[in-house]
Amino acid sequence: MHALSEIARASRSVGFEIVVVHAIDPEAVIFYARAGFTRFEDHPLHLFMTVKSLVAAVVICDLICTYEVGTVENSSQEVRMSTASNSKSERLNVRLTTDALETIREAASVQQQDVTSFVLGTALERARAVLAEDRLLRLTPHEVNELEKALDSDPQVVPQLASLFRRFSEARGLELVSSDPTVPAA
Repeated sequence: MHALSEIARASRSVGFEIVVVHAIDPEAVIFYARAGFTRFEDHPLHLFMTVKSLVAAVVICDLICTYEVGTVENSSQEVRMSTASNSKSERLNVRLTTDALETIREAASVQQQDVTSFVLGTALERARAVLAEDRLLRLTPHEVNELEKALDSDPQVVPQLASLFRRFSEARGLELVSSDPTVPAA
């Protein structure tokens, strides 16, 4: 909910019109669908909502989430997590032919790297490319038409989404500020 609140707030100064989510599993699809997101026909884990409908849900519950997080505590926690994830405790063993090893050694030398750094860097680069390709959303013509239709329609106020925003803000102790200047802050 925090990410959706931030998207609604950012939409006032950044020009984007659609929010697309990639649900991690079918249960997440149900969650997003109940919150008013529309499923793509040919992509069962991808859903979308127009930003204007998202903003309408925020406005309906009179929210603009503003709050301060304990930055000192959070930043030190992030540093500890970052340090732990950078420790090199894992090993990868590879069996290969003599010719393959010579080719890798030669390429590493050309790049002025040791074999381990060269293999790791090349493998990570390829892994990131594979993941980026997997996460790329290619829409069918029908799905493009769905998006265009949604962009041309009036915002839809989804009571379930407004309720989620309200519960989220209350649980996090967020300050409720009316988006309408005639309505007093809560």
